[in-house]
Amino acid sequence: MSPAEAVAKAAAALAPTFQPSAPPSSGPVRLTSGDPSLPDAELSMVRDRRLFSRTWPLVVEARATGSGPAGPIVLRLHRRRLRGQPRLRGDSPDTDPWPRRFVGAGLLAGATTMTGIQDLRLEWTPERRTWRLRLQTLAGGLIGTAPGSSIAVPMEPDDVRGLMQILRALRKGATPP
Repeated sequence: MSPAEAVAKAAAALAPTFQPSAPPSSGPVRLTSGDPSLPDAELSMVRDRRLFSRTWPLVVEARATGSGPAGPIVLRLHRRRLRGQPRLRGDSPDTDPWPRRFVGAGLLAGATTMTGIQDLRLEWTPERRTWRLRLQTLAGGLIGTAPGSSIAVPMEPDDVRGLMQILRALRKGATPP
């Protein structure tokens, strides 16, 4: 299976909530939703850069316009290795109250529902007043079994529910209280 086929399969798993805005091609797939609580999203694949890896995680990107701090910040999902609860942490000490705002909106609850999240990052751009979500996950991704041969990891119902919750949390957290 090719990365383009895997992206199309992941997009189909998000239907009927999301619909492709154009027929799937070899590039990213833009998804639109009629639900006002969900931002539009874009699906793509990225090759894992580790040596000898044949993994292509699914990348989900979405943006929400709203309020944020005066300067740019980055919030990341942090998972402790042993028995730790996941947390949303900022790249600097002055990121409060933004991690709490997105956690309160349900972002962590959605992230813990999904399986195989490799990276989750929220970036605030004050000039555009935009929060950008970038999620990298094995759910919906490709795993190589041999050179030139890959299998698609299915997006299970929990993965779809978790992703919807993360996307809703992005929109809700970006909206001024």
